[in-house]
Amino acid sequence: MKLPSIIIFFILGLFKISAQNDTLAFTNANVITMKNETVLKGKTVLVSNGKFVDILDANNQLSNAYNIIDCKGKYLIPGLVDGHVHLYKDEDKVFRNAPLYLSKGITTVFNMRGDSVLYSWKDRIKNEGLIVPNIYTSGEFINEPFVNTPIEAKNQVLKEKALGVDFIKFHEYFSDEERRYLTTEGVSVETFDALVMAAKENNMPITGHGMFSPHFENILDQNMSLAHLSAYLEYHLIPDGTDAFQKFSKWTKWALLLISIFSIILFFKSKRNRLLSSILFCSNIFLFAIWFNTVWVGNSVLIYSMLLLTVVIVSVLLGFLFKNQHFNSKIKNVLSKTVLIVILSIFTYSISYWIPLFFRNTNSAIEKLADKSSNISVFTTMLLEGPNWFGLDHSNELKYLNKPIADRWSTMEPWTTTFLSRWKESNLKITDWSLSEKTILQKLRGKANIIMGTDAMGFPLIIPGSSAHYELKLINKFGLTPFETLQTATTNAAKFLNKENEFGTIEIGKRADMVLLDKNPLQNLDALDNINGVLVNGNWLNDKKIQLLLKEIESK
Repeated sequence: MKLPSIIIFFILGLFKISAQNDTLAFTNANVITMKNETVLKGKTVLVSNGKFVDILDANNQLSNAYNIIDCKGKYLIPGLVDGHVHLYKDEDKVFRNAPLYLSKGITTVFNMRGDSVLYSWKDRIKNEGLIVPNIYTSGEFINEPFVNTPIEAKNQVLKEKALGVDFIKFHEYFSDEERRYLTTEGVSVETFDALVMAAKENNMPITGHGMFSPHFENILDQNMSLAHLSAYLEYHLIPDGTDAFQKFSKWTKWALLLISIFSIILFFKSKRNRLLSSILFCSNIFLFAIWFNTVWVGNSVLIYSMLLLTVVIVSVLLGFLFKNQHFNSKIKNVLSKTVLIVILSIFTYSISYWIPLFFRNTNSAIEKLADKSSNISVFTTMLLEGPNWFGLDHSNELKYLNKPIADRWSTMEPWTTTFLSRWKESNLKITDWSLSEKTILQKLRGKANIIMGTDAMGFPLIIPGSSAHYELKLINKFGLTPFETLQTATTNAAKFLNKENEFGTIEIGKRADMVLLDKNPLQNLDALDNINGVLVNGNWLNDKKIQLLLKEIESK
């Protein structure tokens, strides 16, 4: 049942008073500052005026000015950051989904598309003392057809800086009104270079999508951060895009089919070559079999390319043997030679794609790609890819969303079926896509600045808050240690904005954002599932207060 507005108003009023007057002491705490992996045991963390003011031993005497919060030996970590969200603009509420984020320890969000409404939110939050996660936002997407020249790119950066945005977002322009992308080919290399240069000159971080124009290599050369880890797969491991990939895939299938027919003919025509023709036929059947169970991105393309190359070599060898076979009919002889030429032509055309793809997917090539990424940030957003997305269970959180969205997302089965079919039709099988992301993430480890991001509210079923926990556990599952995983949602996020002195760790002088956990997350990230309370901008919200805020936004 929805709480009466006057009760909620009273609760929030108390929160505003706390924001102004509370001086807090978190006693008997095990503190994970995130400066390193050390756990500071039995400490007291002092907070005043929204800042950390000291970290003391538990036996230090405290003045009566402090409001004591006994942590009872539990664990304090810095507030978490979701580095890739899309804030939903409700008509009657500022940051309606804030309780969902806070309930999962998310005290800061990076909004990836801003407008005048969101800019006004930041002012209202500050002026009205609203207790919500800290918001950093980009401006409107920058790309053609609205930015076409170097001068226009520079002017757009200056315009967004004047509006107070925190970073630049390079992205295909999408019209909410028309529900379609207006960007067609992308900006020129000169325009892109001018955009990045203008952002650097104005001390504004820049992130965005990989694009075919400018080329992915240009993006990395200019050290633009990537809003999605999957950009490596979409624009490097499949360098010509899924359309070109599917075209070459079809040619390869036809080549394999013709080789199979060719091997059958040779089997019956030449007893001497039956062993080779049998091997060739079986190889083709094997390639067809694995074709429909593998996605041709990432390391799996290495296996397939090598097998395909072997088939080509064997088929060429048998082709020359077949060339020396003579049929009784002149027409059959001409036909046999024609079939051989067609087969070899198609395979040559197919190999012209597969061989470069093979080299792009070698271990050394991916290592070089990771080395080129050493000066950029990469936002993960792996949750919305393939099996990671299909495995989501957000049934308990849907009730907290805006009702039209909750109703639509609760009946997503037809949509997910269509989505899954699209993946299958393009040969992008979901299991290996996820495996390829794992490979890229492991290569970027220790090189790129990896940031946890979910694309919350930018994609169906990616619900604020809980999605961040899914994403963190996925990052951990894919090879990063618990400490490294937590860095992606704390220190690494601050580094992207060049605000390491403001947030990301529990240190004197930094913004007082913390999460109180029952257990040590450095041992197991499942500890994130048991949050006892959240401190945001120096405002303490215990579990009861958070539940009241969630109750207020529950849909009817």
